[in-house]
Amino acid sequence: MADQQIFRTIREQVVDRLRDDVINQVFKPGESLREHSLSKRYGVSRSPIRDALLQLTQEGLLVATPNCGARVGSPLEDEIQPLVRDLRIRIELFSMDRVLKNITPEVLDQLEARLKANHEACKGKNLADIVKSDIAVHQTLIEIAGKEKEVLCTERSLGNRFVLSLRPTYAAGCCAWPSSRIV
Repeated sequence: MADQQIFRTIREQVVDRLRDDVINQVFKPGESLREHSLSKRYGVSRSPIRDALLQLTQEGLLVATPNCGARVGSPLEDEIQPLVRDLRIRIELFSMDRVLKNITPEVLDQLEARLKANHEACKGKNLADIVKSDIAVHQTLIEIAGKEKEVLCTERSLGNRFVLSLRPTYAAGCCAWPSSRIV
């Protein structure tokens, strides 16, 4: 049986490209993002742009203000970074306790593959690739978490704000995943 080809929607492609541009600082912190200019930049209509702006706002990379549009989120202040880091760790530990109760060998294999991809992205030190692979790891956790989904989504949002703060150094020091099995 031949592998099925996977197609991504225009909205998904725009979300990925805009996320990469924000993370790689094509758009600076606090910069206003306008639907019209983004639709020209990415060669799509304003509808997928609007959807991408909404999703990235929900993820914490952008900040939306009523009647003013979206802007790139600002880095966290130095004094709040330890708090956000601690919150992320606590949320992940809480969620992992529940996730591990539902894990199957198939899901474990998928999670390990995504962790290895994250490790390889860290070695490459391309921040956009690192963040994409990190999101893939967390997406796997969200899929098996069941009712903890909201908690993991909150962690993802905190993580994205943390990435905005650490962009210059994140790629250099992110390789924390072990190369051996996780469980």
